[in-house]
Amino acid sequence: MSIIHRGSSVLTMLVTTALFVLSGGCWDAGLPGTAEVALPHGKVLQAGRDTGPPSLAGTRWRCYRTDDDSFIVGVEFGSTGAVARFYENAVYFPEVLGSELVPDGRRRSTRFPGMTYSAASYGGEDEIGFGFEAHLGIRLLGIEAGRGVAYALGVREGDRLDGTFGYTTAVNPVEGLPFGAGLSDQYEFYAIPESPDP
Repeated sequence: MSIIHRGSSVLTMLVTTALFVLSGGCWDAGLPGTAEVALPHGKVLQAGRDTGPPSLAGTRWRCYRTDDDSFIVGVEFGSTGAVARFYENAVYFPEVLGSELVPDGRRRSTRFPGMTYSAASYGGEDEIGFGFEAHLGIRLLGIEAGRGVAYALGVREGDRLDGTFGYTTAVNPVEGLPFGAGLSDQYEFYAIPESPDP
């Protein structure tokens, strides 16, 4: 290997490392400490990070579109009701983000080389229904490339959830990203338990 080529490789490595450090070091920087979460009937609550609907704590649900029964995603709620993970992701850019999304604030790899995400859960409920969101930050080689929010709000009637599911994305104009400039969708959904409540 020539000295010039070796020097170029070292420079590339140093620049890439600097970008990672300068872009936050703490990979969840940019995920909000609180978020406004919509509940059914137009109510909005301020939800802290790592929160969710307490009545859904310790449960797992399979979510489907109401209009055509197509599968959306599985959702597992942790011991406090915060979303612990989305699994078998079928709609929120699975070709890039993969089949599982974990909103724990840690940097996680995607299927796209050099791209990582970090995410956090927010949510709550009242006497009428629930709402929860996962905020997502995308980085490409350490530089913020976009943000997204996946959300759901609805009501629980026994072993069924009914409501609205949606997502939004806002992407920085980085050449070659596998997302559009900004995408969103929203539809009615229902969910059934993956396994009985504990």
